[in-house]
Amino acid sequence: MDKHSVLKPATFLLTLLIGSLIFIYSCNSEDKKVETADFKMDCRKITKNEIQKNWVDNGWTSDTSTTKIVQIWLSVNKIGSQIQIDAIPMKSWNSFIQGGKFKVGRDNKCDATLGDKLEYVDNWLKFSDLNIIKNPATGELIDFDHIQLTPKDDGNGNVIYDVSIIIKKADGTTAKAQADFPTYPCPPHCPEEPTVTNEQPE
Repeated sequence: MDKHSVLKPATFLLTLLIGSLIFIYSCNSEDKKVETADFKMDCRKITKNEIQKNWVDNGWTSDTSTTKIVQIWLSVNKIGSQIQIDAIPMKSWNSFIQGGKFKVGRDNKCDATLGDKLEYVDNWLKFSDLNIIKNPATGELIDFDHIQLTPKDDGNGNVIYDVSIIIKKADGTTAKAQADFPTYPCPPHCPEEPTVTNEQPE
């Protein structure tokens, strides 16, 4: 019998085995890609009108107020598969300002691509870092459109936000009024657990 006629079936089986292994490995690799795939998270925004209505009109942005806003607490509430974020003004590390909470809206014109293993946690920022007060005595706001909160990874598996002040120019385009700065996640940045002096703000 010809030697080559004996080797051909063996070669075919070897090729088939190698091909099967490559296919299985490729499938496993694809599964891993799906499991660790990044996803897009939308930005959030706090408009000037919301700050004016909820905080400025109540006198909480004035230097003369006994309930002047010192921090903004971004409270995370998981409702099913949805994430709701509330902005709550604080006059100190252990006191919310009663009645000042409102829901933070989504910014559909902005998103960020992040990993899928991140954890939503509460965040906070210093109100003074925003630099949005035109007249400290009256609490009057500068001319801007909204505060943009762009999600990002803090390097420890938490979602934090880059804070931007967005203005509208005369030609209708938008621009950032100042350099971005990050929020602080809680935990770990929780000097004191915030509480409410009277009742939870509505």
